Amino acid sequence: MHNVTTSRGAGSGTHIDKLATNCTITGDLTVGANSKFSSGTRVFTVNGHVEVSGELDCDDSDKPMTFKSIQIESTGTYNATSGTTTLTGEHTSGFVWYNLGTFNDTDGTVTIGDGSTSIGTTHIRENRFHHLIINRDAS
Repeated sequence: MHNVTTSRGAGSGTHIDKLATNCTITGDLTVGANSKFSSGTRVFTVNGHVEVSGELDCDDSDKPMTFKSIQIESTGTYNATSGTTTLTGEHTSGFVWYNLGTFNDTDGTVTIGDGSTSIGTTHIRENRFHHLIINRDAS
């Protein structure tokens, strides 16, 4: 898949999408309001930016989740994996992690960068992490 947007649209209730296999999205993921996107127990990678105004649910898994960057809107929730969420770059906003909503760490680890390539002079907006690793590039 390339760019994926989930959305409930008008009406009541929540629309739920759940992965049935390991998945890589080569572009961006947008989880719209009244929408829930679940990774289930699958390995999940988004090579682009993740924007959440609904619910991104990865807490059924201890599998690794990898995103370029993530923005949790005021109405959004990210229920993290109990494994590791790795962020590989920054969004055009200059942030690799930007939280205005709800982040449930599920006792997992958030890793910024892999230590081998620069992600720039990135910014992080978050009040708390369970485990946080910030890797710097060689320079």
